Amino acid sequence: MHGDDERQFTNRVDARAPALRRTAFLICGDRHAADDAAQTTLTKLTKLYLAWPG
Repeated sequence: MHGDDERQFTNRVDARAPALRRTAFLICGDRHAADDAAQTTLTKLTKLYLAWPG
């Protein structure tokens, strides 16, 4: 990642993370499990972004 791309990605993740956690909570009904699921998703998304050609 470089400068502006990294900032844009970080801003997008920061903006969407609360909604992701809420959705995960609705699915599993447990706050800790929802946080774990959201963190796993964001980690995989970051790995995907870093590996994406471009």
